[in-house]
Amino acid sequence: MACESLDSAPVRFVNEVTINATPERVFEVLEDFDAWPEWFNDIVKVEWTSPRPFGVGTIRNADLQNLPLGNLSAVFITHFHSDYISDPGEANFWSLAMGRSKALEVFGPEGIKDVVDGYNLACKFDTSYRIVHHGADIFPPDAYVSAAKTVRVAEAGGAELFFDRNGLKADAFRVGHSPFSS
Repeated sequence: MACESLDSAPVRFVNEVTINATPERVFEVLEDFDAWPEWFNDIVKVEWTSPRPFGVGTIRNADLQNLPLGNLSAVFITHFHSDYISDPGEANFWSLAMGRSKALEVFGPEGIKDVVDGYNLACKFDTSYRIVHHGADIFPPDAYVSAAKTVRVAEAGGAELFFDRNGLKADAFRVGHSPFSS
């Protein structure tokens, strides 16, 4: 199976190692996920979610760079293509599970409230189950629901500061993204 999308992915982590070994030996090493951080410094932890035997189609989660997700307070969405709006639910859940105690702010253009309200509605049952199961001290009810923040996009050629927190500043500006403009 070809992975053409890897070449055009907006973010990629590449680590190349030449191994003088048979493919069987290479897969044996790859299956030792506890050792992954030894040869790929950006990996903190790996968890397999597929049963053995591992191979093509195997699913695993890899925690990269030990990002402090509990400190996440905001997510920026530039436009509403599905590949841009598919992760805020995961960001909301995982940052909350890692210690975030306030609602996650989701910044985006006009229409972001509909998107965020949709996620909140889709997660309604999961939210109530997790609060009952883990307790409100781990999953604070007010923090579980994301908060939409509509961003004013500057006129063509200009930029509008919409975020300035903890040394991070973000401007909104118009760009061409055929067939739409944002």
